[in-house]
Amino acid sequence: MPRQVLRNYEEPLSIFEDEGILQFTLYDGELHQLMENKHYQRTQFDNQIINMQINTELVRRERQQKHQNELSAAGLARVVDSTHKEIESLKQEISEIGRKAVTQYARGEIETLDGARFDIEKRVKRITGKTRMASRYLVELHKKFSLAFACILFIIIGAPLGYLFKKGGIAGVIMGVLLFSSYYILVLTGEEFADRRGFSPFWALWLPNIILLLCGLYLFYVAHYEKHPFKGIFK
Repeated sequence: MPRQVLRNYEEPLSIFEDEGILQFTLYDGELHQLMENKHYQRTQFDNQIINMQINTELVRRERQQKHQNELSAAGLARVVDSTHKEIESLKQEISEIGRKAVTQYARGEIETLDGARFDIEKRVKRITGKTRMASRYLVELHKKFSLAFACILFIIIGAPLGYLFKKGGIAGVIMGVLLFSSYYILVLTGEEFADRRGFSPFWALWLPNIILLLCGLYLFYVAHYEKHPFKGIFK
């Protein structure tokens, strides 16, 4: 039987290509089971082997759910909507599990609430993962429109800059580079905050545009009234 081990022979993951089996070797762990929906069982082990059947044809098929960068705005909106529905469904399951477990415990049908707690914790983790996924898709959805709007804002900024730097020179180039770099950094920071720290995807992607718009309005004011604070630069 040909046997291929990923990375090196010490890794706890092996592939048996002919049988289409993916084998996991687990060490020093615990197995949690809910027996007949009544008794909760926890088993400790030093070594546990799990064989998983893999479908090689399925691996080569086109992914059913595309990456957020590959979807249109309508596709992103559909994924976000379906993910929110799944989250609501999981919340209802948590409520039902808790209610049922408390009722069974009060009637003496189960000895502890550990089984229900274990099921609830699994669903809470799924909710956390799906919430982050919905946030990533929302970020991509807002990005499609915010970046397009940013192009208009850069045109608005470019007009007063061209007027203020009539003779050209390095000062105008530096100002343009600074504005563009600042906007790019703000967008990346907004994405990071929305993805990992629970920041609103809307504000994460549109706040840089608001800041850019304020800069453009200020430059228009400076160009119109010529009351800028950098008279030695704007010549």
